[in-house]
Amino acid sequence: KPSVRLDLLPTEWESYWTRVQIDWADDGKVEDVWFDLPYEAYPKAKDELTALFTRKWGAPKEGKDLGDTIWIFRADAPSVIVKDDDISHAWNVRISVKPYKPD
Repeated sequence: KPSVRLDLLPTEWESYWTRVQIDWADDGKVEDVWFDLPYEAYPKAKDELTALFTRKWGAPKEGKDLGDTIWIFRADAPSVIVKDDDISHAWNVRISVKPYKPD
């Protein structure tokens, strides 16, 4: 399947790019988009971004993906899943045209 990565300018707290991954389905339509929102350089950003997600998408439900805890802001299509990546200190955000299905 075709995909593309866009390297955008960094967020106000980062020194590196903001990478956006876009994947297409076989029918040529966008299937999902994912990106990271880092908070390591500005730890308050973690809570600020959490509040932003909740204002935008409502309160999340907790779920699991490959054993990792995720937040499911929207399970129906388009699904919105957010994971706290404690290695890169960023929120991983994925928006997909497919509904969320637990593993």
